[in-house]
Amino acid sequence: MGLGILGLVAIFNPFTFDWGDRGAVAGNALLLLAAMLWAASIVHNRGHAWRSTPFQLAPWQALLAAVLLTLAAVSIEGPPLVSWNGRSIALLLFAGIPGTALAYWAAAVSSSELPASTTSLGLLGTPAVSVAVALLLLGETPTFPLVLALVLLIGGIAVGATGRA
Repeated sequence: MGLGILGLVAIFNPFTFDWGDRGAVAGNALLLLAAMLWAASIVHNRGHAWRSTPFQLAPWQALLAAVLLTLAAVSIEGPPLVSWNGRSIALLLFAGIPGTALAYWAAAVSSSELPASTTSLGLLGTPAVSVAVALLLLGETPTFPLVLALVLLIGGIAVGATGRA
């Protein structure tokens, strides 16, 4: 777990972070809050007595989230300027169905059926995949902190998965 946390610190890179930028500080604070809430969600899912299956609840969760996030976005950013075409609709459907609803369903099922440590290790792969995608597909220039973060995250997952230091 320590290696994974060090990997996250390397991604955040507090030494080069602009602590004077209130928006960046608030954004990163919200990311930390989201991580803590996600950890609480994993623990909650382990002990929750389900009346409906996560698959039955996923569409309602996604619908509620879409309404709340749309209202928040419009109130903060104003009405969206979207050029509706086949590509934008396909991207919206992909982000909404497999990218969000099915992903949350899979996380809820795994966190209710697997130990919290196993679920946490699996989810620790998310930032590692994000860094790898940014480097490979988006053409970002690899920096020492990003490569270090990737090595630490993968190392943390490997140690946690094998049980060997």
